[in-house]
Amino acid sequence: MRRRPTKPALFLTVRTDSTRLPGKVLLKIGNQTVIEFMIQHLKRARVSELFVLCTTDNPEDEILVKLAEKNGIRWFRGSSNDVLARLEAAARKFGVDFVVNVEGDDIFCDPILADRTFEHFVQTGADFIRWTGLPVGASPLGIRAEALTKVCSLKDTTNTDTGWGRFFTETGLFRVETLEETDPLLHHPELRMTIDYPEDYAFAKEVCDRLRGTDFMLRDVIQIVQENPSIAEINKHRQAEYLKKFDEKKASVRLKSRVSNRGGHE
Repeated sequence: MRRRPTKPALFLTVRTDSTRLPGKVLLKIGNQTVIEFMIQHLKRARVSELFVLCTTDNPEDEILVKLAEKNGIRWFRGSSNDVLARLEAAARKFGVDFVVNVEGDDIFCDPILADRTFEHFVQTGADFIRWTGLPVGASPLGIRAEALTKVCSLKDTTNTDTGWGRFFTETGLFRVETLEETDPLLHHPELRMTIDYPEDYAFAKEVCDRLRGTDFMLRDVIQIVQENPSIAEINKHRQAEYLKKFDEKKASVRLKSRVSNRGGHE
């Protein structure tokens, strides 16, 4: 059994600038913004004892800092385009060993999955942990802080805004673990639960109108959608477009020329 790390943390990576749905994290869900809804929901994770909102140093993201303070969590500001550098700098500032990262548009990301991600790291010592089989936007990523430092020292680009996980999964330098959700109640990869388009926001509002605050689990969200099939139809058609845009914008996985695929130098 691996020794428990000294200091894990939950990072909520978010910025206000978005092209497909401007200001999406500041849109209202009930009487609070999307980002406040997420903060209160994710506070239920045990790993959120150290909970950090990771945003950019752009002036327009000052409002996110204020919302973090208002909701009682820590914050960090860093690079706008280089998300890997921002995460690494935040991990270094707070002295953490392992990061459970949640994207700021994944409104229904389950706190239980955040804890299970950390527990898997304790058991395996993996560098990078991802999920499969769950709805789009329902799961976090797990990253060892040492792996963040390593990838930032080796990458040969400062544009890691989209698709930065590929630096861990496609370089052969890191131990990657993929957790598959086999519970039939949760295994619904066909459902889209992230917020990128107006239809995604409409989907989220329909679901949240049927939830009781932020004290819910992913299975509650899925049950609502299954009992109201028309909700899933609201944004279903957007997934193909999202994947196409993602493919166009994803970061180029470039490493410094002297780095071999085993992490050494040629």
